[in-house]
Amino acid sequence: MSKDGKFDFLFVLGGVPMGHASGGNVIVYELARRLTRDGYQVGLFYLSDVNDILKQYLSKDGSATIVNGASLTRYIRLILPFLPLKDYGGPKSNSLAGALDLAAGNITMNTFNSRIGYYLLLPFLRKLLKIGFGYDMRNLRGVRILFGREFDKSLVSERVVVQGFPVALHLSSHRTDPKTYYLIQAFEDDPAVSGNLYRLAAKSLELPLKKIVVNKELYKAYLKDRPLFFTPGFDSNFFRVLRPIERRDPKSVLVQLMKGKMKGASYGIDAMEYLKKDLSDVTIRAFGNLERSMIPHHIEFHLLPSKSELQRLYNMSSVFVSPSVREGFGLPVLEAMHSGCAVVTFDNGGVNEYLRDNFNGIIVRTIDSNSLKNAIAGLIQDSPKRLVIARNGYQTSAAYSYGRMYHQFAQAIKNYESNLAVPYDR
Repeated sequence: MSKDGKFDFLFVLGGVPMGHASGGNVIVYELARRLTRDGYQVGLFYLSDVNDILKQYLSKDGSATIVNGASLTRYIRLILPFLPLKDYGGPKSNSLAGALDLAAGNITMNTFNSRIGYYLLLPFLRKLLKIGFGYDMRNLRGVRILFGREFDKSLVSERVVVQGFPVALHLSSHRTDPKTYYLIQAFEDDPAVSGNLYRLAAKSLELPLKKIVVNKELYKAYLKDRPLFFTPGFDSNFFRVLRPIERRDPKSVLVQLMKGKMKGASYGIDAMEYLKKDLSDVTIRAFGNLERSMIPHHIEFHLLPSKSELQRLYNMSSVFVSPSVREGFGLPVLEAMHSGCAVVTFDNGGVNEYLRDNFNGIIVRTIDSNSLKNAIAGLIQDSPKRLVIARNGYQTSAAYSYGRMYHQFAQAIKNYESNLAVPYDR
């Protein structure tokens, strides 16, 4: 935050950053990091109780219900009175908070209620519970990290960028000026994305917030709103070919298995079962956040691997499989492509931004496990084709860097704001 207490960009996200960072959040973190590097005053505000926000809206129409899970915030409320923490006013307010702040990479946190300083313990808890976060928060030095059960109306920011339909609904009651942006990275109103809350998600798309979208399908869907557009990127300097493509076992397969209807884990598991029956000597590895009890014993499963471990898994594999039925973009597919894998995926929307069927990947048009299995087997049994697709995929993925993503984002904001009464300031 600048000396006058004003942000240039304030990103508002839902939830507490305890579990593995979503791909959408990683995009926000990387934008925040690069904006800060370029001299902007940037903040990240976490609305810690998204379920409470949703209940407020659902109580009005009764269209769906929220089930209280074992959320971190519920546990925090139970144990906070027993913790030896004082009200938090900054990283030096008490020795424990100061030490934890250092351990978190000297990220400055502030508070809008008397006990929020406890969130400094999150990095420690993640380490204690062996929860991989998926993003090095030390990259966000200089970004102001804020938490609150509700958005703090005293915050002043030139721009606010919200992500997630519950956050958009909440913020719309506080701010709807032309520099309040709604970052949309998936079809929020698709039941595969939002489940039984899709009607509520649809309402968020009617809000007077300036939409920013990440793929051409979303752009066309909201064309009447003249959305801003940028293409997501991934860490192409890190995810790269370490083991030559032609030296890999052609029967080594890696599949992503994530919770959520849109992620299609059941299709992936069934396809791997069918594949193992047809090709008994195939080696199948998987990663994701499913319970191990859901994974067949013949699959080597890695629960939310670290970035380095994921890099290793990509480079051990000849074929990467994404069984997602709906994606905003599908960054793991790009990571796998740039790591030398030939990729197989359903026609889930997002991958159409960069995949051409039978050129740099295989797109399975029919959403069923057997079709997915056949596509995988076809690559395993045709090594020349697999190698061509893998090499083409590598060349394609090289264009989708974080640098390109940031340039497009900043340019989109600049072009849009240049037509406003108060133009872009840089």
